[in-house]
Amino acid sequence: CGPSGRITAETLAAVAALSYRFVERPLIRLGHRLARPPSPGRQDITVETAPENAGGNDTAGFASTEQQLWGTVLVGVINVLATFIAIAFVDRLGRKPIMYAGFVVMGLAMVTVGSLFNMDLDKNPSYGLFAIAALLLFIVGFAMSAGPIIWVICAEIFPLQGRDLGVTFSTATNWIVNAIVGGTFLSLLAGLGNGNTFLLYGGLNALFIVFFLLFVPETKGVSLEKIEANLLSGKPLRRIGR
Repeated sequence: CGPSGRITAETLAAVAALSYRFVERPLIRLGHRLARPPSPGRQDITVETAPENAGGNDTAGFASTEQQLWGTVLVGVINVLATFIAIAFVDRLGRKPIMYAGFVVMGLAMVTVGSLFNMDLDKNPSYGLFAIAALLLFIVGFAMSAGPIIWVICAEIFPLQGRDLGVTFSTATNWIVNAIVGGTFLSLLAGLGNGNTFLLYGGLNALFIVFFLLFVPETKGVSLEKIEANLLSGKPLRRIGR
């Protein structure tokens, strides 16, 4: 404060610097990590390549272009409907339990698809229906958890003063990583093979569960003011929702 007791520009700058160093920067990093898991990217891959996954080269039983396009429509409809699961239970069960369930569902779905590819899916058209079911199950797992819940958490963990910056960085990180995942998808298919690529994606979901256990707070039933107060009091990030 200046001689008259007023807050000077230098004081405000110092407070802002300390706030960014000890509060906003750790939260921005957490927001980055929340938006970083490849699940959203794999969702984009699943939707954008649904005709190929569901019918390219007759691998999954959809022979005609029309059937492949209807498969894409089915994926979109299920994506929308499954989002209502998150809407119904996000404030009843909490954010993290829904995320855990989604990671388990997505992981099992990707492992199933990978295993079917490794069992010569191309030579066994009868496996196609199981592959389609697994892909749709992945869509359900994503749409009920990582799709909507990530944005709820990112909007809640940042203090009011830095929420716009934090959510901006989280959103940018999400789309940058989506581009990376989408850009490397075909390279992984060429290098690892179809089956191993999907097995890799499935295995990553186990890492996401560990990450949520260690770093992500549960914010169910906690006001934004309480979360901000816990944060400013110096609580670890994973405990600011208590």
